[in-house]
Amino acid sequence: MRFARLPLESRPTPPAARTDDRLAALAGLAAWAVALVVVLAQRGSLVADDRGWWVWACVAGLVLGVVGLVHLQRREIKHRTAARRQRRAAAVPVPARAVTPILTSAQAAEAAARPSTPPTTQMPVVAPPHGAGAPEQDGPR
Repeated sequence: MRFARLPLESRPTPPAARTDDRLAALAGLAAWAVALVVVLAQRGSLVADDRGWWVWACVAGLVLGVVGLVHLQRREIKHRTAARRQRRAAAVPVPARAVTPILTSAQAAEAAARPSTPPTTQMPVVAPPHGAGAPEQDGPR
């Protein structure tokens, strides 16, 4: 018997659903706490029937539930922080950083030897008048 092979449709994977599982963890913790109270109330008859380990099963359920709740809380904080960073990044454009030139050791020594003057107090560079300071030439040779 052959089954028909259908072509696979290429659909984009939907984003994962965001759920808050802390409420389910708290419900589980409450159930283990109630079970522990009931087991402790009946402990005498449970030990007689060789079921004293039920107490430790309830304690283990409580401990693992607390560990799971802590994990879920940390995961929720991480997701909220990432969403907050993403909103801030989308709202405020980041200015471009200035590129610092890489200097050779000779250039760095020269820059250190030069007196530093703030850019606002520098004198503008003015070209000398035409022909002033240039050696006289007779024309093309």
